[in-house]
Amino acid sequence: MSPEKRAFICAELCNYLAAAGRFERLDSLLTDIDFLAQRCRYDGVDGVLRDLENARTASPRPWQDHAPPAQFTRFLARSSHLLRRQPALIWQEALNCAEPAVTDAAEAHRALMPTEPRLRRKSPPVADHHTGQIVSLAFWGPDLLVSTTGLEVWAWDVAHARVRARFDTPPAPAKSLSVSPDRRHLAAGYGSPDPSPHLSGVRVWTRDGAVRATHELRDWVYTVRWRSAHLLVAGGGMPQGSEANGTIWRIDLTQQSSEQVDHWLADRPVVLTWDPVPGDAGQMMALTMDGFVLHLTPDYRPITHQEAVDLSFRLMEDGDYAAHDERMLARRPVVLHLAAPVTDTAGFVRAADAFHHANRICLLGHRPVPPEMAAWHSAVADGVYLLDLADGEHLHSGFHRQLLDAGFRALCLAVSPVDEQFAYGAGHGRAYVGTMNETRMIHQGDAPVTAVCFDDAAHLVAVGDASSGVTVYDVRSGEARMRTRRPAHVVAADADVDLVLFADRVEVGATTVPLPEGMTGIAMACRARLAVVLCHAAEAPAADADWLVIVDLRTPAVLVAVPVTVPHRDRAADATAPGFRQVEVTLESDGCRVYLASPDGVTSCLLLAPETHTGFVLPEEVRDRERSMTAIRVGQQEPDLACTLLAVLPEGVLAAYVDNRAFPIVTGELHLWTPEHSEVIRCDSAVTALRASSDFMVVGTEHGEAIALRRSDRTWHRLFTVRHPVNVTSVALAENLACSASRDGLIQVWPTRDGVSVLTTSLDAEPLSICLNGPSLSVVDTVGRTHRWDIENLTLAQPAPPQPSTVEELHLQAAGCIARAVAMASTGRTRKAVRLLDDLPEIPQRPAVKKYWTSLLRQNRL
Repeated sequence: MSPEKRAFICAELCNYLAAAGRFERLDSLLTDIDFLAQRCRYDGVDGVLRDLENARTASPRPWQDHAPPAQFTRFLARSSHLLRRQPALIWQEALNCAEPAVTDAAEAHRALMPTEPRLRRKSPPVADHHTGQIVSLAFWGPDLLVSTTGLEVWAWDVAHARVRARFDTPPAPAKSLSVSPDRRHLAAGYGSPDPSPHLSGVRVWTRDGAVRATHELRDWVYTVRWRSAHLLVAGGGMPQGSEANGTIWRIDLTQQSSEQVDHWLADRPVVLTWDPVPGDAGQMMALTMDGFVLHLTPDYRPITHQEAVDLSFRLMEDGDYAAHDERMLARRPVVLHLAAPVTDTAGFVRAADAFHHANRICLLGHRPVPPEMAAWHSAVADGVYLLDLADGEHLHSGFHRQLLDAGFRALCLAVSPVDEQFAYGAGHGRAYVGTMNETRMIHQGDAPVTAVCFDDAAHLVAVGDASSGVTVYDVRSGEARMRTRRPAHVVAADADVDLVLFADRVEVGATTVPLPEGMTGIAMACRARLAVVLCHAAEAPAADADWLVIVDLRTPAVLVAVPVTVPHRDRAADATAPGFRQVEVTLESDGCRVYLASPDGVTSCLLLAPETHTGFVLPEEVRDRERSMTAIRVGQQEPDLACTLLAVLPEGVLAAYVDNRAFPIVTGELHLWTPEHSEVIRCDSAVTALRASSDFMVVGTEHGEAIALRRSDRTWHRLFTVRHPVNVTSVALAENLACSASRDGLIQVWPTRDGVSVLTTSLDAEPLSICLNGPSLSVVDTVGRTHRWDIENLTLAQPAPPQPSTVEELHLQAAGCIARAVAMASTGRTRKAVRLLDDLPEIPQRPAVKKYWTSLLRQNRL
């Protein structure tokens, strides 16, 4: 049978069975893995999802939640973002999914499975939950749509508190989720410093999570709404610097076009737009971040380019900025300037909303300040404002001054689509529902509330917070209908030894080891049985703020904390910021050494005596180069060339740098000291992940590239690039294989000879650490969960277990000896503590270590 005929039969068979009323046969067909694999091959996973939806609506009997067709629908919807890329993965993902009917069907058809290499999940399924701050919420029928700073856009089944579908990953966190009037599409804006400031625009998805359209725009998008089933209006701009502005865009999905509405409309981003007269496409109103309400009508004559040039020349002549602002204001369609919304810089918190049934808006705001005072003004909402643009009656329900003085901060707001109610969330973890006359608390949590929204009938209200938690409440009763689990945030992890670092503790397998009181974990490195945690003590003086905490992984337990006395970047700009960001540990002939990365470069020192150090700083001629700066980076306080990552090679130290002054086209570069400085390679974007051996290197970048390099003739040569949809967060190396993972959870394993991916899978969280260990793959995600797979149908050598190191064992013994001396000194017996140092084992550099700790004990610096 020809492929064309087979494709036609696969496409029409379900329709034929439904029309014939053979629903039992149809259900059996749609739960046959072999048929679904063929259907995905010819028409994609979206065609299969359409078949399942048509079968559900045509069936005379409602599908039960546990029925096999319902389980297959959930499986395919959850995996659709991956199966769109590689339909052949349906067999692998069916074996690994959490739906029992699907895994049973896959096991029963193992004889039909392709013999290609695949990943077989060994770790149990985990509960659904988000990572990152909740940015936007929207109801879509029975589903709740949630977007986060973790680049997640998920549809939750509220009734069963589970994820129905994962939408294809947006380029940046999705803001202002908006469902089309015909309920067929979802739109969102994007644009923010993270993950890349020069990614901005509008993305549109279908009901199944596939990308319908992407419109890249010049400015960050803060708000998106539908004017009709195919017309969108987007508002945005740039919040700070010489490029600060406000823009409005019209987007036509039918024509696949975008058009900017006039120019020089505002000095700050547009955060809300609405139609004063529903159905009148000739009028539009907008609210800017600095509180100006604009009314665009057919009579408005926009500022021309020549007029803008003339106004700029006039400012250069008289230097009167106040007069220039007045001249610009007179030419803009401003109708009101009463209150400015407290929208945050990136637009991750929505503080204004428009009522659907009237020309009125509601916002959390404060009284506007002159532009020259904006830099010194703290945008704190002093109350809820209701602006009626139809009759000019404006209401203000202020927050009590004592409440504001005590730290109360209202952050986000949404209005009801059917009545006068609104909901708002606050920084102390509470959310309120009510009207301008009365409000009541509906949510109490321990994390700032960053997003709220009502469903279409205003029967439900959803609340999202900064720690990725989402709760749905019944508006009348206040009863919680759905609640997602909020995970703890992981700082660093090592999948090889199942080691996870949190801000206040280290978890070694199932054992928890608390960090010393007052210290916060920053980074971590380990060598078999010895782990070193880089910590920061925010309350300590700058000279004693950075520490190396030594952990014995055998016990496991903290042995001793070593103060880092080597110099690093001046903390004058932020005295509480850690000076170092990464640590690596090596065992060398002169002892156990640590390598510390700070924005200014790399420092090497002995683990137990960090007083003697070696610095690796770029030469002046490398740092001082000509650059073409096209924009001012928001919040940028880094050096022009900032060190971000490091790797230690047998021949020297490899460090990754980001060129910040080339913003927004931020580039990355690698430098090697052997022992003299030499440049290795430049990348088109910042380096975000790095793994290297003596002759092979994998570099992950902000633009979703995993770049492979091989060393020959003492020079590194670029071999190939493995692509990811978004920025790469982690890479790993093993014999003849490499692995790369991106922020959207996509994991690819590929041979180092050609980079053709042989294994692919996906997580519902951001991978933090990857380990390839013979015929197995381990990944730790950003909430501390460990995921494990066996690699099937691929012959791999079992790696030899790491051999114990004498130097490592001696350093663990020395750390224990020092810990006993520190404990004795804490009781006031300093002389006895110093004498205990005579028991130090014969480690390399023993005299220097003993001298260093004798000085610390006598100075009582511990």
